[in-house]
Amino acid sequence: MPNRFAMRQLSLNYEDEVQKQIVAFYKQNVQYDYLDGNRDISLEMTLNESEFLYSANDKIKGMAHSGDLQRLHARCNELESVVETGYLKVVDHLDRALA
Repeated sequence: MPNRFAMRQLSLNYEDEVQKQIVAFYKQNVQYDYLDGNRDISLEMTLNESEFLYSANDKIKGMAHSGDLQRLHARCNELESVVETGYLKVVDHLDRALA
């Protein structure tokens, strides 16, 4: 009884061509990353993220094309920073008041 399996060595002959085709598809169909304004479209995205970006509605695509979406992302990041700073101030104030 054999205790090992013979397997063919993994061949990645077409990997570069497949990656080029995927990137070309992204460039043609998904020009912007609607989820994160700071990230480029790349092969690092998950399949779920890619599907979400591909199925974005026309309003989101228009906002991204005009720059409104990027400004919205920047505003959200700015507000997140302000909220975090305010939260830390409140916690610090409570620590001093309760100590």
